[in-house]
Amino acid sequence: MYDVLLAYHDSSLKGEHLGNNQMYYKIRNSYYWPRMYEDIIEFVKSCSTCTIDRYSRRNYGDYRINETYIIGDFVYVKRLGLNYKLASKYNGPYQIIQQLNESIYRLQNPNELNEIFNVHTSRLRRCY
Repeated sequence: MYDVLLAYHDSSLKGEHLGNNQMYYKIRNSYYWPRMYEDIIEFVKSCSTCTIDRYSRRNYGDYRINETYIIGDFVYVKRLGLNYKLASKYNGPYQIIQQLNESIYRLQNPNELNEIFNVHTSRLRRCY
């Protein structure tokens, strides 16, 4: 059993370092034993080359820096909808008056005090 797994997993003729499903579909046409799929999963997990490859394809989106703002900061708000060729992409500046949760802020236009609205962090840009 181990020899079959090693032959199918490491040989360049049958597919080099395949994942669980691909390796199972290649082996099942020629061999069968009880708990075959579980054995394949354990074998692929124990392969050091596959482990290194799995970490190299990891998603790095979780490492993005989320900007935090303080009450009283001035920010620009990204426009929604169509942006024409020479039009500004941002409106503002607006002042942050309250943080509702970690991603939503309540803004106020300093020129018009009755203009108050909520905005997600993804639409904000710091005003320097």
